Amino acid sequence: MSTGVLRRRGIRWAVLAVVVAGLFAAATPAQAWSGYSLQHWMSGKCLDADRNTWYSNGGKVQVWDCNGSANQQWWANWGADWTPISTPGSPDGPSKCLDAWPNGSYTWGYKVSVWDCNGQTQQGWQYTYRVQNQRFGLYLDVPYGWDPANGQDVGLLTWQDNTSQIWS
Repeated sequence: MSTGVLRRRGIRWAVLAVVVAGLFAAATPAQAWSGYSLQHWMSGKCLDADRNTWYSNGGKVQVWDCNGSANQQWWANWGADWTPISTPGSPDGPSKCLDAWPNGSYTWGYKVSVWDCNGQTQQGWQYTYRVQNQRFGLYLDVPYGWDPANGQDVGLLTWQDNTSQIWS
């Protein structure tokens, strides 16, 4: 074979290697912080930081009809383990993190609210269609999940083999 033929084949293999590497890179998305609406699978409602309290520590987290507003956008490194999930901030203050704490006023004993981001494990979350809290090992859940009213509190509950804990 001539040198020209070998050179062309070498270039073809190099181009093919670059294309294949690009396909594998595209198949594994990079982890990045991004805003996302968490929609409750059973009810179709979105995870919502109450408009009147989302910039205050202890602000209410609830489900509400999805409307694309800023208080329904949750920022996280969605592919990471135990990432904080935060609001984008508001005109009245900086972003707050989704926070879980026991012995709140919530029926199951674990309340979910927004709080200053502090890196504690009660603000660590893992998303795998269920949203699990790092500190308590419990899952984001909507009581009366089949038909919750707008403003229904969201809390934490042990893993349930049903769709009340599925978020997309």
